[in-house]
Amino acid sequence: MTPSTRPGPLWWTLVSVLLAGTISAVLLGGWQMTVKNRAVTSPADHVAARQEVVEAATNATVKILSYTPETVEQNASTAETLLTGEFLDYYVDFMNRTVIPAARQKQVTTTATVVRGGVVALGDSAASVLVYVNQTTTAGTEPPKKAASAVRVGLQRIDGVWRVGAFDPI
Repeated sequence: MTPSTRPGPLWWTLVSVLLAGTISAVLLGGWQMTVKNRAVTSPADHVAARQEVVEAATNATVKILSYTPETVEQNASTAETLLTGEFLDYYVDFMNRTVIPAARQKQVTTTATVVRGGVVALGDSAASVLVYVNQTTTAGTEPPKKAASAVRVGLQRIDGVWRVGAFDPI
C-alpha cells in the first residue's frame, strides 16, 4: 500500500463511531425487549390483596350498619375509625342527627352480616368492593324486619390501612 491509499485518521474515526453506534443500538434494543417482556403485575392479580380489601369492606360494612340502642354511640365511634373523607363527615352527621336519637327513642337494633363480597377494582391505593348484605332490624316490640341489599364500598389505602371513603347502596 502506498501512503496515499492507506485509510487516514478521519476514516478510522468514522468506522469507530459507526461501530460504537451499532453496538449501542443492539444493547438498547436488547434492554428494551427485556423490559417490555416482563410480566407487569397489578395488585388485583394477587389473591392476598383481593382478600385483604374484601375483608376490610366486609368488616367496615358490618360495623357501619350494626348497632343496638345501648351501644349505638360506641358502635358509631368504632365505625368512624374505619372511614375517611366526605363519607366520614356524612356518617358522623347522619349518626348524630338521625340514627342515635332514633335508636334510643324507638329502641332500634340492627344487625348486618355480609353474605359475600367481591373486588370490582383494585389498585395500589384505591379499591372498590361489592358486598351483599343481609340486615335484620328490630324496633321495640315489633317483629324483626329482614332486608337484603348490595353496597359498593369504595376504599382508600391511608397509612397502610384500607378505609371506607364511599358507601353506595345499589
